[in-house]
Amino acid sequence: ALAPRLCGWMPPRKAAIALCWTYAAATAIPLLARLSGLLEPGNPALFALVAFQGFISASALSMLTVMLLTMLASQTDHFERQTGRRCEGMIVATNTFARKLAQGVGILIAGMILDSVSFPSGAGRNAVSDPVLDELIVTYLIVEILLFALCTVLLRPRSRTDARCPDTRNTSY
Repeated sequence: ALAPRLCGWMPPRKAAIALCWTYAAATAIPLLARLSGLLEPGNPALFALVAFQGFISASALSMLTVMLLTMLASQTDHFERQTGRRCEGMIVATNTFARKLAQGVGILIAGMILDSVSFPSGAGRNAVSDPVLDELIVTYLIVEILLFALCTVLLRPRSRTDARCPDTRNTSY
């Protein structure tokens, strides 16, 4: 219900960028609280903070998914108007390939991050030292910022004609 309203306020690409950064900020909240020492384990405010973070990040991710699928459908329609052919199969297949590639690269990056902070393999609960966890958090936040900056570059509006949704019949993404 919020995604169409968000599109009414700004072009879809800008809305997607805003949702990406909202998600990034929401996921960083408990990590930054831990780094700053504001919330230690056992603090009663920890549950409220994590619940708030979970609600905001899940909402942003849900709206972002709707936004990107809407943009993909509009791109299919735009391609049909340009060429006279439907090619949603090719576009959806390309999207699926890109997602699988990103998932594979994500696993690779996660492994590299764990190696770079000397995370112990096979470590049990509470067996990882605080300095290692702090270094893991800092490294994660840096990588997250870099990846969302890349998303911002890839999603940036290409022209001033980006229209607002949900009526995107005359819009090229």
